[in-house]
Amino acid sequence: MQTLTMPIYPGRRYRALNAVIQFQTVGIATWRDWVTKVVDVLGGRASTYDRPIISALQSAIEKVQRAAKDLGGDAVIDLRISVVAVSSKGLGMTQLLVTGTAIVFEPEQPFRNSAVGATAASHEESRPNAASRLPGVGVPDGFSRDPDVPQLGSYSSAESIIR
Repeated sequence: MQTLTMPIYPGRRYRALNAVIQFQTVGIATWRDWVTKVVDVLGGRASTYDRPIISALQSAIEKVQRAAKDLGGDAVIDLRISVVAVSSKGLGMTQLLVTGTAIVFEPEQPFRNSAVGATAASHEESRPNAASRLPGVGVPDGFSRDPDVPQLGSYSSAESIIR
């Protein structure tokens, strides 16, 4: 299952199903502290701390993907990972929070004329009042054909009173 850290899935139409969340608390054994103190004195990387956290993180991401699949999702977007160190009474613990949004892809519109590349949406646009049924089709960014939506470069009713 594809998992993206971006809040969108580029190039595909989709609908959000639900948030998927996985929370884990990972214990770091106290004997690792002794190994880390030696590494601190001698220099180097304290991989004794890394291994359990990386393993728990991989497990949490897999569980988020599984939860999305159980919801009927095709992918996970907006994956976020939060790692917090928790220390209490000399015990080294780390909490992992992994969240994302399960999405399902919308069916793609078939091409009506592959030579021209016209889709069902552009075919609909050629009909009268198609813009009201297909928001944003054929409309430049920042503009809308809805008369109730303020246009770029226009004044709202409150601004016209002030002028």
